[in-house]
Amino acid sequence: MRKFVLAMVFIALTSLMACAVFAAEVAPGVEVHGYAQNRFYDAPGTNAEFRTERLSLSTTAKFANGNTAYAEVYYNPWTSNAQGLYLESAYYDASVGSGRLRVGKGRRITFGLVPSYPNRKTSNYGIVAESITQDRVQGVQYTLDRGPFNVGLSAHTGYRIGYRNIGDVPGDNTRDVFHDVPHLAWRDPLSGSGTPTELNRYLQLAGRVGWTYKNMLNVGFSSSAGSLDPRDLANLNGTVPAATNPLLPVNPLTAKPATTPIGPGFTSQALNEWGPDVELRLKNGLVFQGEYYLANVSNLPYSVWDVLAGYEAKNGWKVITRYAQQNMNIAKTDNPLTWNDTQLSLSIMQPLTKSTWIQYEYELNGTTTNTSTRPSNNLFFVELFTGF
Repeated sequence: MRKFVLAMVFIALTSLMACAVFAAEVAPGVEVHGYAQNRFYDAPGTNAEFRTERLSLSTTAKFANGNTAYAEVYYNPWTSNAQGLYLESAYYDASVGSGRLRVGKGRRITFGLVPSYPNRKTSNYGIVAESITQDRVQGVQYTLDRGPFNVGLSAHTGYRIGYRNIGDVPGDNTRDVFHDVPHLAWRDPLSGSGTPTELNRYLQLAGRVGWTYKNMLNVGFSSSAGSLDPRDLANLNGTVPAATNPLLPVNPLTAKPATTPIGPGFTSQALNEWGPDVELRLKNGLVFQGEYYLANVSNLPYSVWDVLAGYEAKNGWKVITRYAQQNMNIAKTDNPLTWNDTQLSLSIMQPLTKSTWIQYEYELNGTTTNTSTRPSNNLFFVELFTGF
């Protein structure tokens, strides 16, 4: 039944896509933009380092009928192989009926608070976004606004199960093996390390229903359902050789790969998530956000949540604080993906020009491990963001 529903939704959205494509007009206007993130890091195990975090180049084609085509490529200079290049987005965005249809690869705009710069506030994404909402999806997405209500529905290639690292200094592999704390994450396999390298063999559905009040308050509830790729299930229950299992990351307490699979005996192919989100923006510049998501990955239930408060001044200065947790409802072992994580982020943005700013950011990270020892992975960096 799940496969049938996924197929029907995909066919319906693809039909809408065809209507949108035929309605497109030629000779669009094209814009080119980009940005660079250069950082200074100071963290346990470092000697104070300057590193270029990311380069981005994007193009937008605007058609006369209001439709757009968008493509963006990231380059991470700290990598030494082809994974430094990442296709961030490549989609066609069209008006269909009273809503918008997006076809291709890009952020999932049909689940929770989309962690783009206006929403995530900090430069680093934070635990919740890294765990659930950060990675891009490939498929079809439809969004619709009707008065105070907004809805979204998507059918996309399912996520794979991998991990991301808390307290990471990108590119400093010698330091990171002793200080990075891996945490379970839903991944786009083409996004780099900490993840399998092939796409999920199943589609995934996602949807969000929201309500907005006077452009100040937006409350939503999201849900997503799919199936684990069989290879992810094998990685979770450890029925594959340890040397090729991406879900046995390095334990920073021992600097050696974990030996215990997350869930020996796991059999379920569940890949589900759901939960509420809220965002409040006041005219005096105060902003508040909150997210709470429950997830099931095979037989493992866990939760991720955060609360954010900040002030955005009219002159461009911003002060943001966010507290987040990822709680794994499973016995703690030498595998860091079974540990519980907390993070307090503090961020100050100093504007320089319209598209250039300096961001000062500190992460106070905490972890409940299988021992009494806590990894040392707090992180401070100063970032120069330069856009054009």
